[in-house]
Amino acid sequence: MIDSEYKDLYDAAAKLLDDRYNPPVHSVAAALRMTNGEIVTATNIDHFSGYLCAETAALNIAINSNNYDLESVVAVRKNDAGESGIANMCGKCRQIFYDYAPEIKVIVAQDGVATVKSIAELLPFPFTRQREKIQQLIKKDIAS
Repeated sequence: MIDSEYKDLYDAAAKLLDDRYNPPVHSVAAALRMTNGEIVTATNIDHFSGYLCAETAALNIAINSNNYDLESVVAVRKNDAGESGIANMCGKCRQIFYDYAPEIKVIVAQDGVATVKSIAELLPFPFTRQREKIQQLIKKDIAS
């Protein structure tokens, strides 16, 4: 089960998933907590022309509100029995969060056990050039 510190984050994602669940179009929901405590939620978008993960959708909402102070994120999906559980971040999301939110904590699960990992732990050999460009842009954006 998930640590009590992150239960509200998990619950926010699970509620959105329950409200918007419509596979395959919306089959994952994510909740992203900013350091000020605000929680942003989003679902995935599965479309024949491309795919947007729920985690990245939530990140986009945060960035569009000029908030780069991101604390933690969790994604939730349903299993074959219809029960909600943690969905581990895909590789694309790991790279994007490594670039945009290097200090973020990611709630992951293995064999039904939830744990918290840094994005660096989830992406041990990242591509770093894009992160440098993005972090320069973020510093400039925050300063203005």
